[in-house]
Amino acid sequence: MHAYLTRLGIRPEIQQLFSPFCRNDENGNLCFSYGSQTEVYGLAYHLIPAATEYWVSGDEVDSTVRSIIICSSAMEAIAWLNCNSALLTANHGLRFMAIGNSLDEQQLGTLRKQKTFGKYNLLFPQDLVGHIFDLKIASVLQGYCAEVSISGEHLEIEFRNRRFKIACEDFSLSRFERLSGFRFNVKTLKPRQHVSWLRQLEAQHFKN
Repeated sequence: MHAYLTRLGIRPEIQQLFSPFCRNDENGNLCFSYGSQTEVYGLAYHLIPAATEYWVSGDEVDSTVRSIIICSSAMEAIAWLNCNSALLTANHGLRFMAIGNSLDEQQLGTLRKQKTFGKYNLLFPQDLVGHIFDLKIASVLQGYCAEVSISGEHLEIEFRNRRFKIACEDFSLSRFERLSGFRFNVKTLKPRQHVSWLRQLEAQHFKN
């Protein structure tokens, strides 16, 4: 059991599930390895790296994985599962892959080579950057590339040899599906009242 996770309200069984995939530094902060980079979480401190590799946790047996959850950070994965603990069973079949705070071509290349042995879900913040990550990763999983640029208050998107323009405030993966007529067949896991699942837990448990 870790004091920071307990203070966040993370259930003991979920702490136990993730404990093999994290460590403590000399200051007692939680550390999650992305190869040569590290995500660090402490009180009032959360460093998410710009990584070229993934933090991976959960089910390690390909044949039993039923859901692959691609997320922004290890702490977001922990927070989401704590808020959706009914999904945690004796044979949960969940695998988490955290990419950090940037989307690297090496990471996208790794995704392109992934075997489709599980159903993909995307776990990114409820903000513009999170929605763009949804689109770019969902595109790669379908074998395509989405080029996204910002022009004023609009996004300009090149996808499948077509160009689209949509207001930043209106953009999401589901809205782009309606605009483009293309179905990505992935689910986005967004909280309703907060920008992220971790912020939701912090708002609940770190009240003054």
